[in-house]
Amino acid sequence: MNDVLDSHHMFKSAQIKVDKTKRRYKKLFPFLLVFSLSDGWKPLPEIISVSITSRKMSQTFNSAKAMGNSSTVQFGVIVVYLMGASNQKIEAGRFENIKHAKKFATNLASYLTVDVIDYTKPEEGS
Repeated sequence: MNDVLDSHHMFKSAQIKVDKTKRRYKKLFPFLLVFSLSDGWKPLPEIISVSITSRKMSQTFNSAKAMGNSSTVQFGVIVVYLMGASNQKIEAGRFENIKHAKKFATNLASYLTVDVIDYTKPEEGS
């Protein structure tokens, strides 16, 4: 996890770039474990906070050998959001580790000069 403030005063991570000077952001998606793809720059709304929450996700796997046989696996993920003034929510990153999510959220909130709101349960922090 290498979130940084670069020489152009832009917050960069493997999952998002935020340019508060030009009021824009770009979500990044990993591609072939080497490259990142993006859907382009979007306008950055007025951000009032950075929030951390946990979500349950599920993935369904289908077996090619036994047609119709599938299994679903559920797992937890920690999600960091940019919270806009008009109830707008922008996903900034997903993490498996609560400590990485909190460090990322703290760095991003510091860059944007807003507070972090942690909605995770205390027992998830261990």
